Amino acid sequence: MKKIIISSFLCGLFALGLYAQKATKKPIIPTKNPTKPVSKSLLAVSTAINLIRYGYDQKCATCLVSAAEILSKNPTSPLKFENKVVGKGIVSTKTDKKATVDIKTLLADAQAMDKSVENMAKKVIIPVASRGAVGGSQYGTGRVNAKSEVYYDIKFYGLEQGTVIVKGDGDTDLDVYVHDKYGNLITADEDATDGCVVSFIPKITTTFRIYVTNRGKVYNNFELLTN
Repeated sequence: MKKIIISSFLCGLFALGLYAQKATKKPIIPTKNPTKPVSKSLLAVSTAINLIRYGYDQKCATCLVSAAEILSKNPTSPLKFENKVVGKGIVSTKTDKKATVDIKTLLADAQAMDKSVENMAKKVIIPVASRGAVGGSQYGTGRVNAKSEVYYDIKFYGLEQGTVIVKGDGDTDLDVYVHDKYGNLITADEDATDGCVVSFIPKITTTFRIYVTNRGKVYNNFELLTN
């Protein structure tokens, strides 16, 4: 009887071990911000991008100047990582929406729309140099075809929160996925919009692959921000 009980117990442990091994292979998707909120600087730049889009779409000169002021106080560096296309997807055409984060261009366009903002524009201080990648925000633009995806290989510091914000042009649903160098899914944002935020804390300084997936029927021009 004891042998039967012991055998059953050992079989149970073995089965539990197999289950645990299978379970570890399935990625667990945490919440967007598992530890800390997104930095105020990164959110400020994200807000500026919304203002820029609205300003060009609605011919709002003050919106462009306000966005330029936000960017001047929260400078970003050009994203140092180029995106790589996964397949061709569906090639499509549409009318692109104008957008830029260049402060000088924003101020010039604002004054061309409405000369009354000239004095307001003069108060915006254009930074001499941005903060750089270390401890600062990086910014880049990309395009992902319909029913396709692109990815960036970006290195993040260990034991520090990494945050990625993706803002599409509003025409399709975008999803963002973060994988480690072994291909394991770390976190994702799969909501029904093209505004995505993902945060995670790497155990060590290493490179992560950031996928931007387009679920729509036309291409999407997007902005990507990283801390």
